Amino acid sequence: MSGAGSSVFIFIAIAVASAVAWHRLLPRYMLASLGACGTSVVLFQVLTYFQLGHFDAFTPLAVIATVVLALSIALLVGLPYRAERNAP
Repeated sequence: MSGAGSSVFIFIAIAVASAVAWHRLLPRYMLASLGACGTSVVLFQVLTYFQLGHFDAFTPLAVIATVVLALSIALLVGLPYRAERNAP
């Protein structure tokens, strides 16, 4: 797998794991989604920093892109938890 492909896989794994953890611990759907998004973005950027040894020049753009993806993943992962909590 190429460097970019493995980075995407690592980011998706971080985002899904973070979303599952936040949605299990926090009953509020949007708050858990935002927490998962923030955790995913920060953790991925810290891992990127450790890999490169410095922040990339495009870090602000990468943060914006990962926020959009992480929030989308967190919202999708949270749907079953929301349905389970709203079930009669």
